[in-house]
Amino acid sequence: MIKMNAAKYQMSFIDEITNMTLIVDKNDTIKTDEQGKEWIRVLSKKWQTVTKIAEVDAKIINVVVSKCAGNPLLCLQYFVNLL
Repeated sequence: MIKMNAAKYQMSFIDEITNMTLIVDKNDTIKTDEQGKEWIRVLSKKWQTVTKIAEVDAKIINVVVSKCAGNPLLCLQYFVNLL
C-alpha cells in the first residue's frame, strides 16, 4: 500500500512538472523548449522525483507524526524537509 501511494505521489509531481512546462500554443507564449527542459531538470531535482526511498524507520515515522499531531499534510511536508 505504501509503495503504491509513493508511486502515485511521485507521478503527481512528474505530472505537475509536465503541466508547468507544457507549451500549449507556441504562438502565444514566452516559454521556449530550452527553458522548459531547464525547468524540468531544476524541478525534478528540487522535488526529488527520481529519488526512491524504500523504507523509513518506524521511530522516525513516530517522531514526525507526534510532532505534527497526526496531520497527514504537515507530516508529509515535515518529512520532505528532513530529506
